[in-house]
Amino acid sequence: MKQLFLILVSLLLSLPLLAQGQDDTQNPVSGMIPGMAHDDAATPNYWATFSNTTNHAFFPSSNGVAVYTIGLSDQSVNADLVLIRLSQTSIIINSVATSGYFVPQKTGVLIKAATPQVNYYLITENLNVALPEQNYLHAATGDTVGSENDGYKYYKLAYGNMGGADGESEPYYYNLGFYYGDSNNSSYGTGEGGTYTPSLGKAYLRLPNNLGSAPSRLIMADLSEETTTTEIPSVISQDGAVKVFREGIVYIISNGIMYDVTGRSIKQ
Repeated sequence: MKQLFLILVSLLLSLPLLAQGQDDTQNPVSGMIPGMAHDDAATPNYWATFSNTTNHAFFPSSNGVAVYTIGLSDQSVNADLVLIRLSQTSIIINSVATSGYFVPQKTGVLIKAATPQVNYYLITENLNVALPEQNYLHAATGDTVGSENDGYKYYKLAYGNMGGADGESEPYYYNLGFYYGDSNNSSYGTGEGGTYTPSLGKAYLRLPNNLGSAPSRLIMADLSEETTTTEIPSVISQDGAVKVFREGIVYIISNGIMYDVTGRSIKQ
């Protein structure tokens, strides 16, 4: 009897220690991105934008999954827009070490996969993984983005057009890419890149009007991948003003005062 009592006491004393040792990344809430859009490659990749305003997310790197931001390729004002892959990390899921990509809450990213649906996990722990310094993608909150003459163009991931595939009467969507958010999905020549409302859980692309490489559309097939981010320094323009790139945004310094693209002065 005494031995049974000692066993029970030992178990009770160990409960707080067990609770303290639990890792909330071991049993995270799972989610899925269904029906991802395909590009025009012979063996298509599948793409989707993603964000979460309340939780961090973790995407296992299985099934060809990769996670990107969008930034600039080099140090020139007319640099190309490129995909910048996030660094991989590892967490314990159901007692198994799993490699993948950590996406902090309120961060817009682009997901690529070999299959039309992707599983991910919502986690509460911030893994403090270094992200690329450049990211023109922004998390969608369900609110309308943009305002008249705010100095930016806004884009959504969509198909540019549709038509018969291989002579079939069924529609086939093609030219997947980023188009003006206020355009009609079936016609990429419409829209002006102004105000629109991105769907909650997705991400939108925001480019400054004065970015030399800002296109009217950005086809996925034209986006190359850069594995490392490049820091963009100050660039002196022909008029003598200094253009400064900070976190994907262009600022202009003239006579010692910093302005945004709308001409408003910014405290440095």
